[in-house]
Amino acid sequence: MSEELDAKYEAWIRELTRRKEDIAKNRTMYVRSFIAFMIFSALGYIWGPWIGAGSVLTGILVCLFGCYTVLFREGELEEEIARLRETQREQRERTH
Repeated sequence: MSEELDAKYEAWIRELTRRKEDIAKNRTMYVRSFIAFMIFSALGYIWGPWIGAGSVLTGILVCLFGCYTVLFREGELEEEIARLRETQREQRERTH
């Protein structure tokens, strides 16, 4: 494998790893948002039970969807990194 191609693989693996770390940081945002939604939904009950219940359900759905999306994308990135490393290894074996 040429050094240039190997460097490109390594650069892309580093980029995907950085993206995975950035996405992992979003998970804590959704947990914090969940707590905030619960607090603010309690204020919704002041105006009426339907507003409070609606805000609770909206908060739960938004946070669950966000956490699911983050976990799913993290898994995809892990698979992509593993696939790139395997391809890189195969390329090295072919040239040596």
